[in-house]
Amino acid sequence: MHNRSRFENSSSNGGGGFGPNGGVRPGLRPMQRPGGPGVAPSRPTSIYTQQSNNRMSSPNTTTTTGRPGPETTRSVSYNQPRNPVRSPSTPAGGGVPPSQQYRTGNSYSPSQPPLSSSPIRSSPIKNTQPTATAMHRELGDNYVWVRTELVQAIWNNHGKLPPGWKPSRKRGRDIPSWGWMRAQILQSSSSAAGGAIGQHRLRGSSTKGKSILATMKIDDDLFAPEELQNATVSFSYESGDTETVCPANTWWKQPNPTAPTDLCSLTHLHEPSVVFCLQKRYEQDIIYTYTGKILLALNPFRVVEGVYGDQVMKQYWQPMSLERPKPHAYAIAQDAYKSLLDMKEDQSVLVSGESGSGKTVTTKIIMGYLATQSRRVQAIQQNHPKVGVESQILQSNPILESFGNARTVRNDNSSRFGKYMELLFSPSGTLLSASIQTYLLEKVRLITQAPGERNYHVFYELLAGVSQKDRQLLKIANVTARDFRMTAASGTFDRRDGVDDRETYQDLRMALDTVGFSVDEQSAMLSVVCALLHTSNIDFQPAGADGSALVRSTSLRNALELLGVPMEALNNALCLCAIEARGEIFHKNMSVTQAEKALEALIKAAYGALFTYIVQAINKSITGEDTVNFAVESLPRIGVLDIFGFESFDFNSFEQLCINYCNEALQQQFNRFVFKLEQEEYKEEGIDWSFIDFPDNQDILDLIEKKRVGILSILDENCRLNSQTDSLFVRAVYDKCSKHPRFLGTNTQKANLQFSINHYAGVVTYDCIIFLEKNKDELPKETTELLASSSVPFLAHLGELLTRDSSSSAGNDRTAQASPGKNLPSYAQRRAELSPKGTKRSASSMIRESVGGQFRNQLSELRDRIDSTTPHYVRCLKPNDQLVPHLFEAHVIADQLRCAGVLEAIRVARVGFPHRFLHDQFLERYSILGKSKLSGFGRTPPGQRCVALVKLLHPMVLSVLREGGGRDSLDLREYVHLRCCDSPFPFVYV
Repeated sequence: MHNRSRFENSSSNGGGGFGPNGGVRPGLRPMQRPGGPGVAPSRPTSIYTQQSNNRMSSPNTTTTTGRPGPETTRSVSYNQPRNPVRSPSTPAGGGVPPSQQYRTGNSYSPSQPPLSSSPIRSSPIKNTQPTATAMHRELGDNYVWVRTELVQAIWNNHGKLPPGWKPSRKRGRDIPSWGWMRAQILQSSSSAAGGAIGQHRLRGSSTKGKSILATMKIDDDLFAPEELQNATVSFSYESGDTETVCPANTWWKQPNPTAPTDLCSLTHLHEPSVVFCLQKRYEQDIIYTYTGKILLALNPFRVVEGVYGDQVMKQYWQPMSLERPKPHAYAIAQDAYKSLLDMKEDQSVLVSGESGSGKTVTTKIIMGYLATQSRRVQAIQQNHPKVGVESQILQSNPILESFGNARTVRNDNSSRFGKYMELLFSPSGTLLSASIQTYLLEKVRLITQAPGERNYHVFYELLAGVSQKDRQLLKIANVTARDFRMTAASGTFDRRDGVDDRETYQDLRMALDTVGFSVDEQSAMLSVVCALLHTSNIDFQPAGADGSALVRSTSLRNALELLGVPMEALNNALCLCAIEARGEIFHKNMSVTQAEKALEALIKAAYGALFTYIVQAINKSITGEDTVNFAVESLPRIGVLDIFGFESFDFNSFEQLCINYCNEALQQQFNRFVFKLEQEEYKEEGIDWSFIDFPDNQDILDLIEKKRVGILSILDENCRLNSQTDSLFVRAVYDKCSKHPRFLGTNTQKANLQFSINHYAGVVTYDCIIFLEKNKDELPKETTELLASSSVPFLAHLGELLTRDSSSSAGNDRTAQASPGKNLPSYAQRRAELSPKGTKRSASSMIRESVGGQFRNQLSELRDRIDSTTPHYVRCLKPNDQLVPHLFEAHVIADQLRCAGVLEAIRVARVGFPHRFLHDQFLERYSILGKSKLSGFGRTPPGQRCVALVKLLHPMVLSVLREGGGRDSLDLREYVHLRCCDSPFPFVYV
């Protein structure tokens, strides 16, 4: 499999050859070959410059060094002797007068501050031109990307690369700068026979290393430190790698440059070129970019005019044209929608990215486009189309966001649960029904929030937006979020993105109306929210020797009224523990600490049951009536996944382990789709392809999930034993996992109940305090009985929901396939429908499935669902960690690209055949180049005409290359592969 961009296009997009921008045409020139700047080099092997003590010179060069400044010159000698003799004309110290020198140890250095740990502090250096030799070549306008730390190392060591220097492997957000800058090649030579220019490698295998000796001037006002601007350095390096020096593309030098829409069209594809293109597009308010099959979406942190809306959608509604549509979330949605109808295969759109990257908004945009397409089809089929489920599906998002999203350190609207929405369509493309599956609601957030974070949005929205009349009914008159523990714990009350909680409260009420929640239901749901607010303010006092009791207060009185339970019942549920022994029930006193834990369990259980009820109610509402006319299981469907991104905080607990475990699993699925399937297809096609290794994180998954020796298995085993503690769990993890290459831990960490995992996105340290408690998620029987005994029917129903099998997840209820009619049934009716008789929750933690076990099973089902579809990937990126507009931090983007595996994905697509045309499409696009000679093939199969067309194009391409001073021979078959004519999908690979 070969790269079609073997010819470099002189146009602004940097592409050329065959591709979406047209066929071979004038303006193409040969690509630089290994030995020059067109080769991917590696770390330096030697440096040719003066030593710090004995200033070197040679008959061909003069070395002069003075105080750093624009007029200072430093000539660098090539191929200098190991122990050179100082020229008599050169003063001691290498030409620097004694008055301009200072002593460091036993050597002299130019007048500059002593070395420190600060970033690069070199001054501009201007290099005099060395004498030209047969090995030197003027390179004109060729540019490369060079590691900033390389230049720093040379300058800080007085022009000499420190012995044993290697490029740093450290990457991440704690690096203050990106680490790359652009430089112009002034002179270059190669030690390979035949000069600097060699044959460009066609296959995916790497180029053999050649020693490249280059003189380059730093020319980058965007990324280079000010003191390094116009600095000139000379060193040699090995070609074939991109550790320290990468060839640069030239599109940015064109008049009115525009970065390419598909990064796969870049002649040189690597981290610097990708990040640079994304930055330039971001500066032009272009937030979407293709990378082959993947869409990159940059979060602008503001409203960008003209990016969305019906007028923009219309650009993607047209029938499939030869040109690929502009990159957009609409394009991905249209591709999935059209493939669903044309290929008759289920589709999925997987939106991923770290917290704050815009996953939730992107998901809503995609769903909005699919709903609009459904309405268009329905309008065409019916003169007076009826109101479908599209509005209800779209309006489910504000509801789930209010009850399931919160402000975190990295994101003001972070989804604290995973969501997979499955949209069912008719064969003609009308949206008939939908269902929602949710994953791992973060209930611990109800109890505590980190500084700078908030509880779930609904608490703040209700306190800010409810009317004065309703405030009296909900017992929240004259109070704010500062008056409740569960909203004031972190001291954070607003959102950085400027969203007003009063406005989102109105959006919530409108969405509840649209989806079909009755007025009584809405009042009951909000009453539960306020009941939990007051419950969080309840205090306990010691009672007797080892007991506890409720402290009378206004919050307690309000909580009792909203919960619909008497004080005695609440006191018994929280301050006493029932123990059954020998057929008799005994009550044990609970300490104040134990009573507080029981109160926290009540809050988490009640809110979890409320969230479950909401998801089930939404599922019943968005199940369309028309599904009764179809076999539901055979309906075509599109799944849209919006799930939590990789997380690494100062304090990482059980929730972060589950979230990162999920991201590891989805990353592996992404790797296998992009890499393995790509390679296997070429293998089946018989294309000569050198397989490229791709990052496989199965070892990390084994560390977390493997039976008996995985961390989650060890945790479950410890949870089944009542005598186990977090300390014993950590000891067991170290005993079984310490030798795993991905497991990191020191004796200090072990003593602090910590361990670290080297994830695909970096090392994360987990604090194991209350790991066992969170994994058990025990709910005392007294709590469920308390809620079930409530005089408030809605709360009694939530109590019964808690008695259901704990292994069934929120939103995975098959009763959602029933047709609910225009309005939803009352919660009393749902109570009868959704609560199977005889179903009881086990009171034993040894029988009940753990949270980790439930999540592992849910994740396995999710992966099976995705495997049964054709996936479309959207990788969301945030340009900065401050969540502000107009700020692009290259090191933040580069870190996300590495973590998401995007760079490796583009590399595989770029090395292979990035463009695939159906035979008819290939003929329509390129037959104009040989139309007269193809007239005799009118009735022959398209595949044979494609073969004839490729033969006709061969001399044309070769002629263009010769005119540009390029190759004298070419086999175009290395660039074009035709699938067998009898294949179900006959493609031309270019």
